[in-house]
Amino acid sequence: MTDRFLKLNIEKDTEHEGDWLAAKYPNAFILLYFIARRARRTSGSLDGIPVGAAHIGDWKKIGLSRQNYRTALKILVVNNFVEILETNRTRKKSTNGSTTEGTLVKLLDTRIWDINSELTNHRYNHCPTTAQPLPNHEQERIRKKKNVKKETTPTPSLPVPSKIKFREFVELTQSEFDSLLAKNGEEFLNLMLDVLDAYKGSSGKKYDSDFHTMKQGGWVVNRVKEDLQKQKLAHEKNIRPSQGVKPQGSIQPSDTKFQPGRVLRGSNDERSIPSGVVNE
Repeated sequence: MTDRFLKLNIEKDTEHEGDWLAAKYPNAFILLYFIARRARRTSGSLDGIPVGAAHIGDWKKIGLSRQNYRTALKILVVNNFVEILETNRTRKKSTNGSTTEGTLVKLLDTRIWDINSELTNHRYNHCPTTAQPLPNHEQERIRKKKNVKKETTPTPSLPVPSKIKFREFVELTQSEFDSLLAKNGEEFLNLMLDVLDAYKGSSGKKYDSDFHTMKQGGWVVNRVKEDLQKQKLAHEKNIRPSQGVKPQGSIQPSDTKFQPGRVLRGSNDERSIPSGVVNE
C-alpha cells in the first residue's frame, strides 16, 4: 500500500476556499488538483525539484484549452495558491542538452490540498523563525481587513426631507402638506394650521410630527369640525325671526270701534250717515 495520498482540507464551521474556487473558477480548481497530484512530496531528488513543486503546461492532458489554462494559472498565482518558479523563457539550458518543457510551479500551502509531504503538518514555505511572516501573510491580512471593513461600514442613510414653516409654530415637508391638502382641501387645511399654530404657541407644546397630529382622526381635525358646526348653528339662529317681533310691512287690524251717530267727515254720500240720524 502506497503512502501517497491527497487530502482535501476542510476547516470546520468556516467557508472552505476549495468550495469558493470550484464554484467561481472551476478551471483553476482543476489545474490546482493536477498540481497537487504531481507535486514532489520528498526532498533530495537529483533534478532539484523542491517539495511541493510540479511541472505543468500540458494543458491538453488536463482537459483545458490553452487560453483557459493560462487564465486558471493566473488566478491561482493572484490568490496565492501557487507561485511560478520558472518557465521555458526563464529556465536555464541543461548541460547535457535535455531541457524540461513546461512551467515549474509550487504549492504555497495546504489550504485546499495536503500532498502528505515529508514536512508533515507544516506549510511548504514554513518560516524559519516565528518573527518572519509567511509569504502570503500580507495577502491574508488585506483580505481580513476588507472583510472587517465591509462589516463595520455603516449603510448610508437616505437624506431627510427639509421641513417648511407654514405657520409660526407648524412645520411640514412639502409632501406632507400636499397630502393634507389633497385630503382636506385648502380652506379646511388653513383652519387646521391656524388651530394647531395657536395651540402650540399658547401652550408651548411640541410634537414629534405636526403632520401626524393633523391627520384624520386627530384632535386638530375634530376641533375644526366642532368650530365649523358651532358657526353654522349660530348663523342659522341669527337669520330666524325673533319671537314676539312683528314682521315689517305687515298690516295689522285697527282697534277703533264703531260709534253710532257719528258722522264720517269728508263724505257727502248719505250712505255714510248711520241709520236713525235725520237732519232737520
